[in-house]
Amino acid sequence: MEITILGRWGAYPEGGEATAGYLMEHGETSLLLDCGSGVLSRLQERLPISHLHSCLVTHYHHDHVADLGVLGYAVMLQSRSGARKTPFTFYLPKEPAQEKERYLGIPGAQIVEISPEDELSIGGIRFTFLQTVHPIYTLAVKAEWGEKSWVYTSDTSFFEELIPFVKGADLLLAESNFYLGQDGSKAGHMNTGEVGRLAKEGEVKKVVITHLPHVGKQEDLVQQVRSVYSGPVYLAKIGDRYVI
Repeated sequence: MEITILGRWGAYPEGGEATAGYLMEHGETSLLLDCGSGVLSRLQERLPISHLHSCLVTHYHHDHVADLGVLGYAVMLQSRSGARKTPFTFYLPKEPAQEKERYLGIPGAQIVEISPEDELSIGGIRFTFLQTVHPIYTLAVKAEWGEKSWVYTSDTSFFEELIPFVKGADLLLAESNFYLGQDGSKAGHMNTGEVGRLAKEGEVKKVVITHLPHVGKQEDLVQQVRSVYSGPVYLAKIGDRYVI
């Protein structure tokens, strides 16, 4: 399994970068996890859109779906031209229904609705979900294959149920839109102390911090997580690739 960071910012992208977007590649499967602003351009530095099999979206905030509509255009045009040989799949949260309906009827694509009760098998990877604490319906994602696993928190404030969900993960991709001592709960985000606690109590093997704030020194995020959690901690950077 290879995970490539395509976008790492919350709210809006810094110049030349992108908001939330992560490429998973495992065997013949390539799946895009979230599709924020600038992600589609960054994706093509790694592989052609026609080689992408599917896209899984955690929630419908703009910094996670801004490029989803243009991905739909790409799928439509490539399907009509013959560049895409197999149907593309959008895995979309069931709520809010009106958001999901925006993407119905894209030629060459199919929609699969996802919820916390669902378990998916995609290319030999088992996906499960946990609804997070965020102003809009949002799903954290766990991917498991063999004895390996990784978890993406998506956007959430800290809550106890996250700990068993991330338990023992080989990699935790955790949002931290707030620094140590700041309260991000009203906005539905974690601070670095909470990420450190989640990683420590969840006994994860590695942490990558993403959904970065536009204020302060981002490198401080790493040091603050390390003040709580003793394992490896990395700051998400565009183009970085993690092999599990």
